[in-house]
Amino acid sequence: MASPSRSSQRSLLNAGLKLFTTKLGRTQHILPLKDFSVSALQGVELHHQNTAPTGMSQRLADAQKRTQLLEDRNSQLKDLALDKSALFESRTVMLCSRAFDISQELIMTRMRINDLENAFCCSTDASWS
Repeated sequence: MASPSRSSQRSLLNAGLKLFTTKLGRTQHILPLKDFSVSALQGVELHHQNTAPTGMSQRLADAQKRTQLLEDRNSQLKDLALDKSALFESRTVMLCSRAFDISQELIMTRMRINDLENAFCCSTDASWS
């Protein structure tokens, strides 16, 4: 027959186990010890069987939401990068076209200046003679 002190120790151990498993949260570690009562272990096991899948399902759903959000943001960033790339490319083409036009104007202006200088030089040379 078990002594009263042994029974109170078992009760304390059962209470400690309940507290320990509650504090541990969603882990499923059950220690198979002979001294623990079967009903306490079954209660802890049932608690874990009920809460662990729910917690895992919730974490999985949260992870899937985060993954979808990140994929959406990534897609938006890719679209934005392509838009900016196209914008810079068109601006580069416009800038090159404008530079070409300015260089053509510069060449034409330089040719007119040369023609005027030649005409002025030729007219002053003829007047000196």
